[in-house]
Amino acid sequence: MADTIGYGATIGYRSVGSSGSFTSITEVINIMVPAAEQEVVESTNLASASRIRTYVAGMVTPGDWSFECNTDTTQLGTLLGLRGTTQDFKVTFPNGTTSAEFNSLITKVEQQAINFDLLKMTVTGRVVGAVTYTP
Repeated sequence: MADTIGYGATIGYRSVGSSGSFTSITEVINIMVPAAEQEVVESTNLASASRIRTYVAGMVTPGDWSFECNTDTTQLGTLLGLRGTTQDFKVTFPNGTTSAEFNSLITKVEQQAINFDLLKMTVTGRVVGAVTYTP
């Protein structure tokens, strides 16, 4: 049984190719790390045995990711300014040593106004290369 909760996980960004530190996103509520998806290509031909469709592995799509956080107006302005740009991202899991790093295009920054709740925003991106996991 899993005994680790998400409390303490962080996400940050920096300019592509920078060796500087990551700028932390504050007041994060949840993080969805990218999940690669294997494309499947049909390889059936007119001589396929028993008229059974066959498939081979195709390209891998590195996936989308997102995070939700409480809205901070300064942070919102910064993230809106980064929409449409590519940045390096790093998600660090609660144990402090396991992480996922990836280069991503920021595709969407949206706000939510929910009755009797804090204003929230969700940022979504598309990974543009391989994800590097550090155990």
